[in-house]
Amino acid sequence: MSYFTGIEYLLYSKNNNTSVIDEFEEQMLNMGFRIYSKKENISEHYIEVFFSKSDEMLDLHHKIGYNTKINSEGCIYIYSGIESLNGSYIVSETMNIKKKFFQYVWFPGEYYYFMITLPDDIEKDDFSKKIFNILQSLLC
Repeated sequence: MSYFTGIEYLLYSKNNNTSVIDEFEEQMLNMGFRIYSKKENISEHYIEVFFSKSDEMLDLHHKIGYNTKINSEGCIYIYSGIESLNGSYIVSETMNIKKKFFQYVWFPGEYYYFMITLPDDIEKDDFSKKIFNILQSLLC
């Protein structure tokens, strides 16, 4: 049986992804995580990194997917690249279908995207929220 676990969050920034990922890695290593796998294609501006704290955490991840069963923490996956965003996008938080109201934002030019997969919803899980906030702080 194959199924997807974890919650993905997509963020965009003008900050160089190599610098952001390097700092993110450093912070994860300082929290006791280790890099299980890393792939880079600098000419394509593409980086992906998978973090785990232990073999036990990694084995459990392989068995049941993203989870926080070991010390309320879990594996983390992040990948980043560059994308041209020459258009408008609806800000979902402003949508009101009944009133037919929504706001647009414009993203002219190239932006680095950061897709992070966390064990749980950041509104429900302290660990996932903490990791999300670390990444978000590096993008400001």
